[in-house]
Amino acid sequence: MHGNSPGIFTTPSFGEVITFKLIHLNGQVSCSIFYSATNWGCTVPDLPANIATHITDSQKNRLLPKDELLFGGGKCMNNLFYSLPGHTPNSPELLFDNFTIPLPVAAGQQFQIWFAEDLNGCWSAMNNVGQTCVKVFGLIV
Repeated sequence: MHGNSPGIFTTPSFGEVITFKLIHLNGQVSCSIFYSATNWGCTVPDLPANIATHITDSQKNRLLPKDELLFGGGKCMNNLFYSLPGHTPNSPELLFDNFTIPLPVAAGQQFQIWFAEDLNGCWSAMNNVGQTCVKVFGLIV
């Protein structure tokens, strides 16, 4: 992930994906120059763990995390952040919950990894800092 653009990855084969796992390789991101940079999100005092890394399809339709994990309020903060059980914004990896229904994929199908503020077009030009590199694994059945 870099700037206002996503990280892009493609599936190596066809099948059905049950979930994705992201492993942090290097770099960090932050939703403000006033908060510490992290692997996956934001460190905002007095708020729960603010993970802000999302996986979408090639049309920017969010696939993960699941809707019920999302929080945040207001026009720009709506559904930006989430808590993932067993993970923090500085975890070495993110293992998402399984899809309710496995996701059919084709060989070479493109997916994107977004920092939430960039995905939603919120504040990214004003205060986002950093870039990060991840390795992606998908459980295909």
